[in-house]
Amino acid sequence: MAVREIAVRRKLKLSEYGLFDPSSGDLIVSATEEEVYARLGMAWVPPPLRENTGEVRAALRGELPELVQAGDVRGDLHTHTNLTDGVGTLEEMVTTARGRGYEYFAVTDHAPNLFMQRMTLEKMLEQRDQLRRLEGRLAGDGGTAMTLLHGTELNIAADGTVDWPEEILAGFDVCVASVHSHFDQPRAEMTRRFLRACENPWSTSSATRPRGGSAGGRRSTSTGASCSGPARRPAPRWRSTAIPSGSTCRPSTSGPRGTLA
Repeated sequence: MAVREIAVRRKLKLSEYGLFDPSSGDLIVSATEEEVYARLGMAWVPPPLRENTGEVRAALRGELPELVQAGDVRGDLHTHTNLTDGVGTLEEMVTTARGRGYEYFAVTDHAPNLFMQRMTLEKMLEQRDQLRRLEGRLAGDGGTAMTLLHGTELNIAADGTVDWPEEILAGFDVCVASVHSHFDQPRAEMTRRFLRACENPWSTSSATRPRGGSAGGRRSTSTGASCSGPARRPAPRWRSTAIPSGSTCRPSTSGPRGTLA
């Protein structure tokens, strides 16, 4: 709608069929989107940016940001194999990651407290051994070097505790922690839950899905959690924990000692 309003201000008519002269009905341009945007004095707006959050004004100024492309991705720190809810085997996924030119690749299958995934300590240790064998093979075959990391996706319980005792957690290269249940907790309680998981010295390199998997305000059927409100513990204790940029739980300085909003 915002782009159509620009067309109207320029005394033009824009529809899904192209850009028209409203007086004569003549078609002006329609072959490509780039032509339409250019005729309106705008840079072409890639579909992922079309959310009416300022991209139209940026396109008019020629100041659109560059999108991250697949070739820009250097690695993956959150993946699942068919040991839990993934599809590919460990070897298949490592091979594919290397084929994409990744510099690093972490395997983070679910930990045991997400019971339907049927993870056990024995399965996890065997996977670690298999990953180390694959790492040794990659190092000796003359191909592109890639760092392999063995990790886990922990389940953040309602009270903020996570799976595995500390002596097990200490053996992982990377730990991801996610909320998979109790999405209806009050905001303050959900925030305390996340902070407790982030403050665990062994467990959390990355805290994911503070809203259970929603993105851009659009909720999936399993979401509803809200992580916002005063964070009453000092930030330095959990500042090394990464929260993905697509999440709605992010540090802010607008509240006492920072606010998760």
